[in-house]
Amino acid sequence: MGKFSILVLGLGLTLFAVTYPVLAQTPLSSTDRKLNELSNRVASLDSTWGRFQIGGGFELDTTSNINPPVGAITPPNFNQQLSIALDANVDPNLQLSLRISQLGDWGSKYQDANSNASPVALPSQVDQAFLKLSNPSSIDYLGRFQFSLGPIGMMADFFANPVEGVAIQKDFQKFHVIGVYSRVNTQYQSGTTQIANTEDYVAARIGWTGQDSITGINIIPGVSGETDFSIDYAKTQSRSKFATELGWYSFASAKFPDYKVAYTPGILLSYANQVNRRSYLQIKAGYLGPQFLPLYSSLAHSSGELREWFIPNSQGVEFYLLNGLSKGYSLENRCIMLTPVTNYNQPDFNYRWRCALIKHFSPVNQLQAGFDLKSYPDNIYRQLFVNWILQF
Repeated sequence: MGKFSILVLGLGLTLFAVTYPVLAQTPLSSTDRKLNELSNRVASLDSTWGRFQIGGGFELDTTSNINPPVGAITPPNFNQQLSIALDANVDPNLQLSLRISQLGDWGSKYQDANSNASPVALPSQVDQAFLKLSNPSSIDYLGRFQFSLGPIGMMADFFANPVEGVAIQKDFQKFHVIGVYSRVNTQYQSGTTQIANTEDYVAARIGWTGQDSITGINIIPGVSGETDFSIDYAKTQSRSKFATELGWYSFASAKFPDYKVAYTPGILLSYANQVNRRSYLQIKAGYLGPQFLPLYSSLAHSSGELREWFIPNSQGVEFYLLNGLSKGYSLENRCIMLTPVTNYNQPDFNYRWRCALIKHFSPVNQLQAGFDLKSYPDNIYRQLFVNWILQF
């Protein structure tokens, strides 16, 4: 055998030895290939966007009213609510957040223009869409987002009506400073996109922290002639928390010369205690003067009872008690009793009591059933409800 043949044979054996392990592998199945492709796509998404999170909730509320005096129960109304949360860490200190919700009543077709019911097929709405920039000494928000000044938010709370603007928080050791700007109204010239008039909301806060406590002063020029001022304090211990806010509301505007409100006081106090391993108690007390109407507030006149049940021109107490029962059940009671500060031909006593028996299938899956009683000037509102709440 010539040298050339020996050289060719040696190269061939070497190539075979190198490629044999590859040639000997079992061909991937179609399922394995799809899993590999999916893994590569997820890895590509993670490398592009950073850590990506998705979550949300589904809630089905069933309610029936009990009409006096006969006590007839109305057919149940089914309200379906869906919420989706998307978070993406674009950079190590920059996060993009999106909150989308959709709600409607089964069978609703806009049959009555005076009804608040909406179809389930109604398009979803963007509740929040914002950028969050976090640094060791600051947290900044930009876009549409929920925000509250202080632990109670009696004077400045954007839970039901999110900010559309910017919030900046700067920390200086034990002190912090917060500034909030929100565009609340934009009017355009007829038939154009040119801005004719705007209304802007601004607020500022300076606070300082102590041992398990935080104190803040809130200055709120507000919007449309509103001027507010408040002081808040909160202290947290191992099994209890105390919070309070004392504020003054005023209104004066050249646009509304006939409507003026001198500085009107309001105060809310809250004490919560983990009584034992299975019981949680919260007690609130409040005094809100006549015409105490902050435009963006956690009070019921602004938040629609999503936050507080207290209303302007009222004084009273509220109790919340959650008792853990056996076999994954718990009993929830919330009750508020109010009297008017100034009586404008209204009842001397108003109340609301909501009671629910809750079955906890898991930490993210529960079923509620109970009743809701609420007094009105001319009658008593009675409602039965069954709610199924899921989180994912």
